[in-house]
Amino acid sequence: MQEKIQIVAAMIEREDGRVLAVLRSAEKKIGNRWEFPGGKVEKGESYFQTAEREVLEELCCKVEAVEEIGLIYEEMENCILEVHFVKCLWRDTKFTLTEHDAFVWIKKENILSLKFAEADRPMLEKIEKEGSR
Repeated sequence: MQEKIQIVAAMIEREDGRVLAVLRSAEKKIGNRWEFPGGKVEKGESYFQTAEREVLEELCCKVEAVEEIGLIYEEMENCILEVHFVKCLWRDTKFTLTEHDAFVWIKKENILSLKFAEADRPMLEKIEKEGSR
């Protein structure tokens, strides 16, 4: 049986409706791809707690996790990734990239113009539809 790894992707939204996408470093696995900040759920953590902790670690800022917006299963060679997308509200005025090469605040309706991991596509399509309403 394959190990299941739970991951949270934090979709950070500003008051103007734009969301934050960050660019993975080229040296990382699946490098030079856009993503939402996030990481592995630690024992005893909720998805909201994971989102807030990971954003604090990766961007040195605070967000408020408010809603789970979707889930994607990705089967890898040696494990199954369960990626929980959590909407977070931007509460800070600045941040520092500690693990990524670049960032962009993008309108939801333009999210598919960025090169994310292919497995994220169903979630991105949902986010894009929400933005074009």
